[in-house]
Amino acid sequence: MKSLGVIIPALVVQLNISYATVGFLLSLQITMNYMACPLAQLLLRKFDVRKTATLGGLGTGLCIICVAFSKSVSALGTFFFLAGVCSSTICQASFVSLRHYFGDHFGTANSISYLGSLVGGMTVPFLTNQLHQAYGLQGTLLCLGGLFLNSVPIGAIFKLPDSQSPPTPDQDGLRNGQDVDELDEEDDDDGRSKNDNSDKTSFYLCCINLLRYLSIAFDIKALRREPSFAIFFLPCQIILDIVFIGWALFMVSYAIDIGFSPSSAVYLPIAAASGGFISRSTLAIAMHYKSFWSPELYAMDVAISGLSLVLYPLYSNLSHLIICSFFAGYGIYGSASTYYAVIAVTVSEENFPGIIAISFFISGIGAMLSGLLAGIIFDATKSFMVVFRIFGIMMGAIFILVNLHIFLHRYRKKHLHGTQQTN
Repeated sequence: MKSLGVIIPALVVQLNISYATVGFLLSLQITMNYMACPLAQLLLRKFDVRKTATLGGLGTGLCIICVAFSKSVSALGTFFFLAGVCSSTICQASFVSLRHYFGDHFGTANSISYLGSLVGGMTVPFLTNQLHQAYGLQGTLLCLGGLFLNSVPIGAIFKLPDSQSPPTPDQDGLRNGQDVDELDEEDDDDGRSKNDNSDKTSFYLCCINLLRYLSIAFDIKALRREPSFAIFFLPCQIILDIVFIGWALFMVSYAIDIGFSPSSAVYLPIAAASGGFISRSTLAIAMHYKSFWSPELYAMDVAISGLSLVLYPLYSNLSHLIICSFFAGYGIYGSASTYYAVIAVTVSEENFPGIIAISFFISGIGAMLSGLLAGIIFDATKSFMVVFRIFGIMMGAIFILVNLHIFLHRYRKKHLHGTQQTN
């Protein structure tokens, strides 16, 4: 996102579109990367994890390469959309695999794995700026598409532990644990026995089959079994992604808007990634020893990032913006990583695959709204200062929700302990 943010001003000029439109287009890849995770979970259950993730990585790289040759807004949006759908297989497979391998230490493993994205965050925006100066917009997008082909070997390494089988569907919703292949066979038998030459019967069977597949992809019963997560953390997720992606996309544009050159503005995402690298490194250590601290660490990171976003407009010199970017990155990258550790300690292991897929779908909604919302606010106010202030207030809303959950959890725990002592 930060790499694409470097070329936003060029896209606005070349395609003659508004910041709201370009923000929406560039967020489509990350949007579908998340929103298609329930579909990816369905594919990973039915087919080999490694093959599915590898083909998804290949599709991602090819779609981003096609973006370089897109001359219209509709073509640009289509290829970003398809790239996100393909990359969702890697996204879902990585989280499910880590949870299987590391169990209670998922938070530590996830924080360590996220460090790679921050190394990219510190180097690729600078590289993108250099590529844009040397090769122009089309050449830059072509080179970024080539980098995306590294998704192929990433997908090829995924493999569930030999001692564990892929997660089974929910028993209540899927006929006591029958898998998709068994359901297909039963549907075929039912269709043959009931004269499926009838259009009405065929349509009915298709609807039933579709509902069954959706019940696998969207594990609604798992969500109902985790009410605390649904009430408190899903709203936090959608708000966090709106802020995270909008901030990442328009960080460079903010600096350019107040008078800095693109070569100077590119240091903001580098500083942000540096802060995130330090944050996730320390979080990996903390969660290794105290994984149950995840909600408190999440609240702390949200508070740091919210305060930093509010302080962005305080001064307009480069050093101030770099410092704010560093601490905003420390908090936002840290909270994005800690959120999944919160899921690991909040929900049960059997509900984790379904919950993580639903969580990613919610993230996709936030990603879809992020660039569009930030662009609309800018087009209306002509000021990224207002955009960043609103982002800071939104992070404050997350802080309130998380602390409310922590308070209620401690109250219930204390009340339960008191009841046990009385008994």
